[in-house]
Amino acid sequence: MRLVIIGGGNMGGAILTALTKRNKILPKNILLIENNEEKRINLTKKTGCLSQREIDQSIIDYSLLLIAVKPQGANSIFEVIEKFVLPEQLIISVMAGISLKTLSTKLRHKKLVRVMPNIPAMIAEGMTVFFASETVKKKECNWIKLIFSSCGHCIEVESEDAIDAATAISGSGPGFIFNMIDAM
Repeated sequence: MRLVIIGGGNMGGAILTALTKRNKILPKNILLIENNEEKRINLTKKTGCLSQREIDQSIIDYSLLLIAVKPQGANSIFEVIEKFVLPEQLIISVMAGISLKTLSTKLRHKKLVRVMPNIPAMIAEGMTVFFASETVKKKECNWIKLIFSSCGHCIEVESEDAIDAATAISGSGPGFIFNMIDAM
């Protein structure tokens, strides 16, 4: 299994760090794409993964593409990914609020997984739920479990609606609690 992580922010960086720290995927099999040079350099030094600034044809050498950018920046990312993605590649989205239907339409792709981790994933104590499109194989769902179990617990849900519920409760809930604690 070879993985591209697009976005090295809080969640992308946490996933990358957890994967390499727990030896779930060898760093030489992970490519981080991050346009912020400081973040990219820091994560590359910390994890030993490969990295580059922009999405290009090199993504075709990887079986999994994990999109970990803010939803408001998704359209420009989609335009570039759509040019290079192969039908057999699995695309994993950790972008809140972007449905599988939207992903499929924008990327012209069918093998999709929508994932909702939460902020405790940054300390490997998170709870992640995921929902896969019908074209995703059981083996690929096991890859999702392998990746996100490195960040805590991971379960597959039976409907995409459960992802939206998880976003509201476990995705945003810890953030509200941290905010409340900080205010105290």
